[in-house]
Amino acid sequence: MKRKVLIPINRESENLTADEIIAEAFGSVGTGKVHVAHFTFYWQESETVLEVVNKLDFVATIEEAEVTADYIRRRIGVPLKELPRERNY
Repeated sequence: MKRKVLIPINRESENLTADEIIAEAFGSVGTGKVHVAHFTFYWQESETVLEVVNKLDFVATIEEAEVTADYIRRRIGVPLKELPRERNY
């Protein structure tokens, strides 16, 4: 059974499902595949979520990056590593 989970991010998108948020962030299917590949590469090569946000222009916040990583882990099945949000000096 397929379930939809509502993830509020802001007032405009509070009624969107996770799939709709990801589709909105990644655009069309062809572009989405390229963005998922870029996101996955930068996630695996980065030390913090903030680094991922700074490297990619289609992910604007740490929260968006974390939701995207969770989506890729669960729906696509890529075992992305866990990253801290920022460096603790």
